[in-house]
Amino acid sequence: MVSKILVSTIVTASLMMAVAPAQAQQSSSSCIAPTTWFPHNQTPEQNSAGFPANPNNCDFHQWAWNAFLWLTQDVKGEARFESMPANGIETKPGVLDALIGRSGKARTLDIINQAGPDGIMVDLQGHPVYYAIHSDSTFGDFIKTNDLFDPAKLRKFDPKESFPVGALTLKAAWKVVVPGEDVSTFYTRKAQIALLTTKNGKIVLSGKTKTVEVALVGFHVAGTVANHPEMIWATFEHLQNVPDLPKPMNEMQPNDVVSDKNWTFYKAGTPFKDCNINSAGAGALKLDEATQTLSPVTDVCRMIPFGGGSTNNVANIKLLNDSVHTQLKGVWNNYFEVGAIWFSANNGLKPNCTFQPGSQQCGPNPGESILTGSTQLSNTTIETFTQSQSVQDNCFACHNTVQVISPNETAPSLPGLNVDISHVLINEYFAAASKFRENAGAQVKAKPEVKPKAEH
Repeated sequence: MVSKILVSTIVTASLMMAVAPAQAQQSSSSCIAPTTWFPHNQTPEQNSAGFPANPNNCDFHQWAWNAFLWLTQDVKGEARFESMPANGIETKPGVLDALIGRSGKARTLDIINQAGPDGIMVDLQGHPVYYAIHSDSTFGDFIKTNDLFDPAKLRKFDPKESFPVGALTLKAAWKVVVPGEDVSTFYTRKAQIALLTTKNGKIVLSGKTKTVEVALVGFHVAGTVANHPEMIWATFEHLQNVPDLPKPMNEMQPNDVVSDKNWTFYKAGTPFKDCNINSAGAGALKLDEATQTLSPVTDVCRMIPFGGGSTNNVANIKLLNDSVHTQLKGVWNNYFEVGAIWFSANNGLKPNCTFQPGSQQCGPNPGESILTGSTQLSNTTIETFTQSQSVQDNCFACHNTVQVISPNETAPSLPGLNVDISHVLINEYFAAASKFRENAGAQVKAKPEVKPKAEH
């Protein structure tokens, strides 16, 4: 993961007074899904521009569920998000961007490394979980209109300018379906997956592909709304993915059994000590190239249900999930909101901030966190191995606006910008900057591989 330099920032009293609060509480009894969202094929697009100026906790979760329902609507035989962006994004005339410029069906599933520790989640059948990144046209057109595919222009971009209201970035987690597996409650499709090989002791992509059936098991939604340029970061999972811990994490003993039931990513009777083991990070993961299976498998447990936060936050998520499930029909009724996280202050995004405890916290008041909602949010299929790591246990632990140090000698570091909140843009920058320097004949001692920053 790309390291970042922490640059000290002083939050002035006048600025703190200008930031409006956005964390008012709402009684959980009123956090329900509007009937206008149903049936699913009539769910309106989420109203990001009309997001309340003084929102309560429930408003953020309602936006998240509304977005999920709209993004998963059937559009010509596929979920809407799979064709995003509809018209593609060109880095230059006639050349579509490789990362976010094409629809999901036109792109091979070739991401297996998770954010943070580069862990590989292995399902109980021995296959890696694959990931795909999507964006909407608002996000892509902003990059294109401002010519931010040009590394030099991105470095000089206004540090305080943020992604526009309505911009969305998404991440989908897909499980390979094996013959005879019951996936009747999952959204499934055919997809090309990248096959694996071993090189220099590491498991890497072989360059070969195979068409298989895949099932959606996890889904991130990050989107800008009025007064919240930091984006609302929400995540969803299938109900059958994994068990929650039966009691708080600090009360669990190593040999405590988490569940006596089989789940999609958990074998009944597995003890707590064997949950969420990052075998790839420990160098213990092995590949059988002939069968394309990995061992050992990953037994997964949810460490912090609903991402924690206040009692009211958890109550709102539960009530809203129940409200949706009583009104929604079809396969999407088997997915639930795990949680969402956002800033407690309106327009609180600033350059050169980590938003985590420390000198660059950049909270509304000195020593006060700006984060609210599900403040320890993880998706068990996307952030399997960082759920209990205090420095990586929520979206803003990695998504921040401080300077991004170059991973190699061919690209200049990226200054602290508000748009650094997106790892998609960071990855685009270092790939383009490295290629530009190499094509220009820059003299460097070596050409190390550009290691992309994983997108949560």
